[in-house]
Amino acid sequence: MKKIIITLLALAAFCTAGAFTIKNDSAYGRVVRPESGKLLKIAGADAYTNAVYIAANMSDTQIAAIVTEIPAVEIAQAASKARAEQQIARLASTETVEWQPGETVAVGAKRTHGGQTYAVMQSHITQSGWEPPRVSALWKLEQTPGPDGAPAAWVQPTGGHDAYALGALVLYSGTVWRSLVNANVWPPAEGQLWTTGTSGN
Repeated sequence: MKKIIITLLALAAFCTAGAFTIKNDSAYGRVVRPESGKLLKIAGADAYTNAVYIAANMSDTQIAAIVTEIPAVEIAQAASKARAEQQIARLASTETVEWQPGETVAVGAKRTHGGQTYAVMQSHITQSGWEPPRVSALWKLEQTPGPDGAPAAWVQPTGGHDAYALGALVLYSGTVWRSLVNANVWPPAEGQLWTTGTSGN
């Protein structure tokens, strides 16, 4: 008789509802755990977990109505798909968005970093240490117009990647200058590289 009672108690303490396991626990009431390789989701929650603690007075049927077991691989695939869709949306966007690591950027895409706008010079996957100001081979600082649409102030280029193009307009010492050559890295001054004014003669 004792053996039968012990067996019944063991069955009551550890039973299975659907695929997940429900175990009675004196400290928590009832604990729901998924099968190996799966996670649990509670109805109305956005998160997944490997254990759900339930009040002791809930039946297996009530628990099964609010707890769903999902293979972890499906969750990972859904998360990966969501990240890919977000990245595609960022790539398709014509807006300039904030630089972040871990995304694929194409030539011409623009990202902001430290309050400045940069254009992609070579397609790559962004990563920490390759921030726009640090890797001039990948990013070109965009010249932004000054107040009232005036040309931006001249900034010393650090190389060919951010040099001024033929016809580029800059503000230097209170005067608007136009570049007469491509890949111009020299400060504006009258001569063969720069001229004052906004249009050619």
